Amino acid sequence: MLAPSSEPYGRLGIQLRLTEAPVLVYILDASGSIHNVAVVESSGNKQYDAAIVEYLHRIKWRQPARLDGRPITVLAYFRYVFKVSRAS
Repeated sequence: MLAPSSEPYGRLGIQLRLTEAPVLVYILDASGSIHNVAVVESSGNKQYDAAIVEYLHRIKWRQPARLDGRPITVLAYFRYVFKVSRAS
């Protein structure tokens, strides 16, 4: 499964000096849309957690989960580890 880039939120996490990566749970449907996002473990910053939840509501996975080659709906857990790539 592939999702769009989330690097701006990684930069925000670093700027806020967060030390914990939030864990989220959500339903990923067969079309690649995300529903029912919830924070399972907080980053320690409610505004940052809310921004990640909002981000997940806006994206659509390019390749949803599949079983036997067919798209399926799944319950997914996601630890949002923020990393920023350095420009050369």
